[in-house]
Amino acid sequence: MGIPVTESEVRRAACDGGGVHGIARLAAWAQEHGATLLIMLVGLAWLLPGMFGRAPWKPDEAYTVAVINHFYHSHDWLVPMLGGQPFMEKPPLFYWTATGFAWLLHPLLGLNAAARFATLFYMLVTLVFVWLLARELYGRSVARLAPLVLLSCLGFLYRGHELFTDIGLLAGFALAWYGMALCLRRPLAGAVLLGLGTGLGFMCKGLIAPGILGLIFLCLPLLLREYRTRRWWLTAGVALLVALPWLLVWPILLYQQAPAQFHDWFWDNNLGRFLGWNGMGGAFHDRWYYAKQLPWMCFPAWPLALYAVWRQRGNWRTPAVVLPAFSALLIIVVLQVSRSTNDVYALPLLLPLAALGALGVTLLPKPGARFLYWSAWLLFGVVASLLWWGWIAALTGRPMWLSAEFSRWIPTGSVDFQIWALVIALLYSAAWLYLGLRTQLSGERMLLHWTLGIALVWCLTMSLWLPALNAAKSYAPVMTALRKAIPARYNCIVTQGVGDSERGMLDYYDSVNSTPSWIKGALQSCELMLVENDKPAAAATAGWQLLWQGARNDDRGEHFWLLARVAPPATLPLARIAGGPYVEHHHPRQHLHGPRIHDRHSHPRDPF
Repeated sequence: MGIPVTESEVRRAACDGGGVHGIARLAAWAQEHGATLLIMLVGLAWLLPGMFGRAPWKPDEAYTVAVINHFYHSHDWLVPMLGGQPFMEKPPLFYWTATGFAWLLHPLLGLNAAARFATLFYMLVTLVFVWLLARELYGRSVARLAPLVLLSCLGFLYRGHELFTDIGLLAGFALAWYGMALCLRRPLAGAVLLGLGTGLGFMCKGLIAPGILGLIFLCLPLLLREYRTRRWWLTAGVALLVALPWLLVWPILLYQQAPAQFHDWFWDNNLGRFLGWNGMGGAFHDRWYYAKQLPWMCFPAWPLALYAVWRQRGNWRTPAVVLPAFSALLIIVVLQVSRSTNDVYALPLLLPLAALGALGVTLLPKPGARFLYWSAWLLFGVVASLLWWGWIAALTGRPMWLSAEFSRWIPTGSVDFQIWALVIALLYSAAWLYLGLRTQLSGERMLLHWTLGIALVWCLTMSLWLPALNAAKSYAPVMTALRKAIPARYNCIVTQGVGDSERGMLDYYDSVNSTPSWIKGALQSCELMLVENDKPAAAATAGWQLLWQGARNDDRGEHFWLLARVAPPATLPLARIAGGPYVEHHHPRQHLHGPRIHDRHSHPRDPF
């Protein structure tokens, strides 16, 4: 699969004078490393589009940027805050990493753009350690395909470019699984990597990483005799010692300084979400949710992984098969047992499937490679054609029926012509067509064609359609309009029906903190109220008057109303004055570290 250099060309170069040795070495290097370079280029083509140049999108990016914004402007690095209230869904390591990039790149990039380097960093860590995991299990020739199998999964395309904590969790799992595979050959190095990966996953997401990895580690001795050794349990002790600082330091500090927030994080956002006693964590438990999600989300990794297991059925009692296969099976069981359902919870499943799927690609017969080849042409060719055709129709208005159809889904007038976007889209389209037409019939080439097809669709979306997507998914316009409607003097804003993402964007774009209505006394004490979705007719008749209403462009699902109390209590202190510094108003439970003071105009918010 390398750069095509024939034997006759090498022989001819060897017969020439002067540069004979240099050309021969170049040809040998091209034959040896050309395939790896091509795979790396395809991986970068997948990774870079959509990583930058866009606003925070709902739901996950919106609240993530708001928490990063708090750390960026605050000296308190212990408790994640969103809109002036503690946000205890996840530990803060991913937010810290993004804030570090924001500090490092502050003179060149705005907060949102700089923070996205955290996603790029953790994605690169994930891809590198998935490659190392496959190399440890199957060798170099298989290893270079494992990152491609991961990137080829349909459900990973958008999630792999998002600014949110689960990307850090993936990096922790990849690091830990490689350490677990390495333990049999190099126990000390494997134990250190296993401990680091477990700690990284814990500090990015919570108990899910140490829980799943601990179960895998304990069950492996029951499955294979290679793990039933004293050295394996000594490895467990070293890994635990390495992981302990990650597992204990932040939780202990949190418990000492903010016990209420520790309770919210540990009991409600970890155990409560998993067991379902508090109704948190994605959709209500659906017994068939993952049966409907996983087949398309993990395609084509799961059929390739199953094929690899089937081909190794006569030699399956080996770590190369048992470690990834059992890991994938255990994650599916944990997902099914959990009372909370969300597609992001299944992202760690892609890693062992990618390792096994890489082995399956090398064993794939010609009919399987042919199916993957024509599936890529049909799926990505049709989608890419529609994206090109729809973009031309949106710009020109011709054909009218197609332009009218797209206007139902995108904000009016949001499609724009940008020469750089057109050039990039043409380059991706030409590269995909060239690779597809010159592809030889093999599993490796088919996987390249498939992965570059996914990158093509994503690139067209993130170049030609990016202005429309920003207009549809960004909160910048509506929050800018809301900021102009907020009175010059008020004591606090209470929210009803406003989600974490919207409250985070209110803080990020307007430097305005808000108090959810479920906090005791907030509805009675605040002078302003922001309501989302339902028209607040009842509130208006109960002593409130409408100051402003608005929504994002052509958004039919979210509408905001700003209300003011007709007769605000005269005894309440004025904690904020528009145009100047203000002291944030907190619920009494939040006076843990003193008031946080900053100037709303000292750190202008960048729209991207």
